[in-house]
Formats: sequence, C-alpha cells, structure tokens
Amino acid sequence: MQVTLLQHTPDPELTVALAARLCYSPVGIAELRERLSGDDIGTFLDKIMSLGHQSVLEHVSFTFGIAGISRTTSHPVAGTVRASARQAA
Repeated sequence: MQVTLLQHTPDPELTVALAARLCYSPVGIAELRERLSGDDIGTFLDKIMSLGHQSVLEHVSFTFGIAGISRTTSHPVAGTVRASARQAA
C-alpha cells in the first residue's frame, strides 16, 4: 500500500483558531490574525477542545492518495465519504 499526502491546509492550527475566534469576536479577521501568537493559539485550541467544541476542526483538510489496496478495503471508506457529502448538500 502506498499513501501520499496530496494537499493540506497550511497552518491548520491558525486556521482553526481564527475560525473559532471569529465566531464570537466583535472584531474582524484581520485584527484577529494580528492578535494571535503561537503560544496563544496552542492555549486557545486546548481550551476549545476541552469544552467539546471540535466542530471547528472541520475547517482543516488533508487529502491523501491511496494506492495498492483492494476494493473490499477502499469501497466502505469511499461510501462513507460520499454519504457525508450527500448529507451536507
């Protein structure tokens, strides 16, 4: 089996932190971006995860190419992804 990372969200921690902060902030995204530092991001992410606010993780994506596996293995995974896409539509 060969797994290759095809694409990913650059700075996933920053993306999640900005999305979560923007939800409740009276200021705009540019000001939020200026205010967040590396240490703040880690602390903030720990806090929102501990509060059960994992939905902000959906702002990040990782796309993999997987080769060398059987259809028996890949079909249930692909079906789950298609079902999720239909539910979101």
